[in-house]
Amino acid sequence: MRHTRLAAALLLLTYLPGCSTYGVMSDPAAELQTAPTPVMDARVILRTGERYNIRSPRIDGDTLRGFSEKGPAVSFPVANISWLEAQQPSGIRTAALVAGVVVTVVAVAYFVSAVVIMDDIVTTCFGACQP
Repeated sequence: MRHTRLAAALLLLTYLPGCSTYGVMSDPAAELQTAPTPVMDARVILRTGERYNIRSPRIDGDTLRGFSEKGPAVSFPVANISWLEAQQPSGIRTAALVAGVVVTVVAVAYFVSAVVIMDDIVTTCFGACQP
C-alpha cells in the first residue's frame, strides 16, 4: 500500500508542469520562431495601450496571430506591438516546489514513524503492567 502511494506521488510530480513566469521578449518575431518549445501563452501590449492575453501565439509574416482568452482568433501587426511577454518555465520555482514537496513527505513520514514507535513502547511497557 505504501509503495502505491509513493508511486502515485512521484507520477503526480512528473505530471506537474512546474512553475512558470512571464519573460519579456525583446524581439518577438525572432524569439517566437526560434523558441525551443512552443510558447503557449503570451501577454501583448500594443502601442495604443491595449492589453491582450493570447494563447498559442505565432508569427506569420509580419503579423502576430493567436487566440484570445474567450476563443476567437486575433492578430496584430508586429510593428504595433509595444511589449510582449511569453510564459516560460521557471527552474527556480519548480525546484522550490519539488523541494517543498520532498520536505513535507519526509516530515510526515518521520512523524508517523515516531507515533508508531511511541505506541509500541507504551503498549510494551504499560500494557503488561495493567491488572
